[in-house]
Amino acid sequence: MNTATDVRRTFKTNSDVLAQQFATENLLLYNGCRSGEVFSIDMRVPALSPSNWKKGTSFLQNSAITCLRLLQDENYLMVSDMSGQIKLWDMRMVKCLQQYEGHNNSYAYLPLHVIEEEGLLIAVGQDCYTRIWNLQDTRLLRTIPSPHPASKDTIPSVVFSSHLGGKRQTVPGILMAVKKDLYHFIYNTNTVE
Repeated sequence: MNTATDVRRTFKTNSDVLAQQFATENLLLYNGCRSGEVFSIDMRVPALSPSNWKKGTSFLQNSAITCLRLLQDENYLMVSDMSGQIKLWDMRMVKCLQQYEGHNNSYAYLPLHVIEEEGLLIAVGQDCYTRIWNLQDTRLLRTIPSPHPASKDTIPSVVFSSHLGGKRQTVPGILMAVKKDLYHFIYNTNTVE
């Protein structure tokens, strides 16, 4: 819906859309579906009728898509699904470039955090472990267990900050929230090879 003009466009899909990500450079909307399909819609193309729209780029993963993250170079899309797969796709060639092993998911909507400045990918699994991968070579760098016993209602929520404590202090780290508790993990780039 165009919020200024109230003009609404409807796109019919064959599967529920569970995750979305807008590209800002070319006005594409990427959609991740329950069927495992990821497809784009070019929002610049005028729709004459709801039935005349066409999918742009389209590909499949093994299971329902839970998260989509575009990298700064919007030709690359990070995709996770409910089979625990995390893959980096080149959207120009529609080709999987890399796969990040070890993520645990079979039913939950779990976010991915891509920190390109530090070269990191961070995800919390259904097993309540936070995993940190090297973005370039897919190596698993760290696995952080939850301070609470693992259960459906205690999956940690994490966020990465390259400047914890403000801009004058350049201490990168992860903040982890579990129930009412907040934990701080310092990320020391000198210890990661």
